[in-house]
Amino acid sequence: MKTSSFKKTVLICIFSALILVPVSARTVLVHSPSPGENSEEEVKQSSQSAEAGIMDVLFNRGCIVFSDNTDMDLEGIKKMSVKTDSDFAIDWKLDESGLKGRLIKISDMTILEESQISVSDYENLYQNHEELYTVLGTRLCEMLVGELW
Repeated sequence: MKTSSFKKTVLICIFSALILVPVSARTVLVHSPSPGENSEEEVKQSSQSAEAGIMDVLFNRGCIVFSDNTDMDLEGIKKMSVKTDSDFAIDWKLDESGLKGRLIKISDMTILEESQISVSDYENLYQNHEELYTVLGTRLCEMLVGELW
């Protein structure tokens, strides 16, 4: 009987500790300008695939992620990050050559990393257009975040 009581006490202590320990995760705003209403369907799909790749990396690293696809400058990104309580922002865009992005620390608006990745580096490896841009988004995010978290 004492063993059962001891087990219950231990389980209650463990459960209480889990409840009382604050859970902390990095919050990241992923921002890219909207491809626009008049953009070709392929451009819209490429943008969505790239964003999916970026978000996949962040989710796998335990981040809480918000997405924004409006046209805004750094000040707009800061305001949106404050609204979403984001610690960092990844500001990226799709252009003719591939993807360009930067990692921004919101507290002081420091650009921690800037990078770009070219379609030509990967286009021979992937026949599927969506898969290509998902890989480009994944790779860009890995280059920006690196070993920070």
